[in-house]
Amino acid sequence: MYLGTFSIIKVFLISDIHFDAKENERFIEQMPSSSNSNNNKDDDCYSILIIAGDVAEKLSDLERCFRTCLKKFDCVFYTFGNHDLWCASKEEKCSLEKIQSVLKLCERLGVKTDPSSGEGIGGPNDDAKRRVFIAPVHSWYCLLYTSPSP
Repeated sequence: MYLGTFSIIKVFLISDIHFDAKENERFIEQMPSSSNSNNNKDDDCYSILIIAGDVAEKLSDLERCFRTCLKKFDCVFYTFGNHDLWCASKEEKCSLEKIQSVLKLCERLGVKTDPSSGEGIGGPNDDAKRRVFIAPVHSWYCLLYTSPSP
């Protein structure tokens, strides 16, 4: 994923946003912008946000959170958490359907859910030490994994 020439790549990580809580929504909305499109920002820096799940139960809240984050960062990666897959509407009959709805939403908005390219994020002449590789991991939990072995 060649991004042009940037001296600095900043990677931010956040999880458990729970955007459906008003105080958390305000926190995200008030985060300072790190995007290159912001005129107050150093043009030599590229900002990446990784959202590691538990954003919201409703797709509409998830979309509002993604749109807010996309305005503040040059690139947003996402992997879902258990709260994101709860079926809060009658339209989704199971969490597997919800996963597909969430992934389609991400694709439509430009939120990345797949690993960065094999070359990583950086310039064409950067060696591997200057590149950033991001690989969102989508997984499912099972209560059996938390129970003691018999």
